[in-house]
Formats: sequence, structure tokens, C-alpha cells
Amino acid sequence: MRLKETLLYIAIIVLVVALSSMSGYLVAAAQQRNISLEGTETNQLKTLVVTGIGWVSAKPDMARVSLGVYTQAATATEAIQKNAEKMDRVIAALKELGIPEKDMETQYFSLYPIYSKSDPPEVVGYGVNNNIIVNVHNLSVIGQVIDKSVEAGANQVQGVSFTLSEEKSREIRLVALQKAAEDAKKKAETMASSLGVEIVGVQYVSEGGLLYEPYRVDVGYVKVPETPILPGDVQASATIQVTYLIK
Repeated sequence: MRLKETLLYIAIIVLVVALSSMSGYLVAAAQQRNISLEGTETNQLKTLVVTGIGWVSAKPDMARVSLGVYTQAATATEAIQKNAEKMDRVIAALKELGIPEKDMETQYFSLYPIYSKSDPPEVVGYGVNNNIIVNVHNLSVIGQVIDKSVEAGANQVQGVSFTLSEEKSREIRLVALQKAAEDAKKKAETMASSLGVEIVGVQYVSEGGLLYEPYRVDVGYVKVPETPILPGDVQASATIQVTYLIK
């Protein structure tokens, strides 16, 4: 009995020593891991996100003229036929001014009944609206586009929008993006100086699209030797978002 008790006592001592050693190892490992994580957080750079905006004023190089033909007749077929004849003359007049058919597009076409004012109302005829958009690249002929179209049968002139062609838009976009980048840099430097931090690099850059509002002229048509249309500048803007690294 004494021998068994002695062996049991020795086994208990060995187990206690082993557990103590393992506990110390786990604590040391956890402490080492904490130190490593703290070092990573300390060395990680912070970021400053800034949005820059660049504005550009540009002369338009294209105009979009909205005009159309309205007709009415006793029957739908007659109304459509009268409208088509007048619109064909309008298109022919535009072609004579050097505007190709590819620069003309249908904006909308509608056929609808016309009702009497009686009670109950009755259909007394039909109306047809056919409007087209004409893309004019030679801005000097815009007045003639309106006048010749009206002479040919157009009785609706919605207005003129001065805008940018695709080629001009690409050129303006580059200029606007350059100004947006300069604006973002100035903002970042101002904020960094005020916050007492230092810019050490750029982490990420994203660019927005080119935005611009066409310059629109509403035309109330009055017959004059040539309708005067004076284009104004188009205001365009681009945005850029920059994530700077700071410390």
C-alpha cells in the first residue's frame, strides 16, 4: 500500500509540473501575439479621402434642333398622309442645306382622336404629331435650318440645344479631369496641414463622368429674314476621388 501511494504521489507531482509549463508557454505565446498585432497596427498608414471637382467652360460645336409637323384630318389615314407629305418636304429642305439624313432622328410620333365638345363627346377627326431632332454641326446655318423647315411645312419648333460632339467631349473631359486632380490635391494638402499629418502617397484614385448642361434656346418662331440664334458657352464638370496615405 505504501508503494502504491508513493507512486500516485509522484504521478500527481509530474502532472502539476507539466500543466504549469504548458500554461506558461500559452501565456508567453499570447503575449508574443499581442506584441506582433500591436506592431502591425502601429505601422499601418492611415488614409485621407478627398473629392476634387474640375469646371470647364467650352464653346459648343454642335446644336440639336427640335422641330416637327402637326396635321389633322377627318380620318386617321388622311391625317397621317398629310403629315408624311409635309415631313418629306422638311427633310428635303434640310438635305439641301447639307444636313445628311443620319443627322436626323425621330423624337416622337403620335396619332390621336380629336373629340367634339358635345355631351357625350364624339370623334370628329384625328391629329398627328411627328417631331424630329436635327443634329447641326455647322452652327452658322442654324437660323436657316429653322427658316427653311418652316417654309417646307414644319409648324412646331421646340427649341435649340447647343452641346458638344463626342470628339469635343473627350477633349474637354481631359481638361476637366486635370483640374479636378489639382483641386483634390489642394484640398488634401490644406486638410493635412490643418490636421498636423503628412501625405506620403496615393492609395487609390477613381474618376467620375463628364457632366454638362446643354445651352438651350427656346424659339418662338416669327418670320424674319433669318432667325438669329446665338450660342452660349457650355459649362462642364468632372469629378475625381483620391485616397491619400498619411502618417
